[in-house]
Amino acid sequence: MTETKEDFRAKAAEELLKIKQDCQERGVVQEIKNIREYVDKAGISLADIGTSEEELQTCFKTGNMNAARTWLKRARERSVPWEVDTRGHIRRLAAEASFTLADIGTSEEELQTLYEEARKEAIERRRLKVRDKSVQSNFKYCRSCGKWVEPVNRVFPRGKSALASFGIFMLSGPILGPIILTIAEVFGWRPTEVCPDCKRRDWGKPE
Repeated sequence: MTETKEDFRAKAAEELLKIKQDCQERGVVQEIKNIREYVDKAGISLADIGTSEEELQTCFKTGNMNAARTWLKRARERSVPWEVDTRGHIRRLAAEASFTLADIGTSEEELQTLYEEARKEAIERRRLKVRDKSVQSNFKYCRSCGKWVEPVNRVFPRGKSALASFGIFMLSGPILGPIILTIAEVFGWRPTEVCPDCKRRDWGKPE
C-alpha cells in the first residue's frame, strides 16, 4: 500500500518522540535523518510536527554528550579492553556536537591517565596469566592423594631390589638429593618424579 503524506507526517512525529525520550548518539543521528526525510516526503515543515532545527541540534548535542558519558563511565570502570580507543570516541563526540570535556566532567589529563592505567593493568593480567600457566604446567594429579601437586625428584636404581630402591629413596632428600642424583648418573640409575606427600608415583587424571 502506498504511504500518504499523513503517514510520513505520523512517522516524523514518532521519530521526534524517540529523540526526546532517549537522546543516545546512534539513535539520535538516524532519527534526525529520518525526521528530515519524512518531513520532506510529507511536504511539511519541522514546525508542523512541533519542533525546529534548533531543537534537533540540541537533541543531537545531548545524544553525543550522553554517549561520551557512557564511554567515560566504561573507561573509569575498566569495562572495555584498553585497546578500545575510548579517548578517540569521546573526543570525536565532543567535536561533532561542539561541547568540551569539562561539560561531561573530565579532562585530557584524566583520559590519558585512564588509558595508561588500563594499559598497565592489562599488561599485568597477561603477565600473571602466563606465570600461572607456567606454574600449572609443572603440576601433576596424584590419584593416591586426590589432588594436584608439584612432583619432586627421587632416585631409583634400575634393576635393583626393592630394599635398595627404598634406601636410595630415603636418602634423596632436599639436602642429599643433588649428591644422590650425581651418584645415580655414575651408576646408571634414574631419577623419577614422585608425589611430595605420599611419596608415590600414582599419576593420573581427576575422576
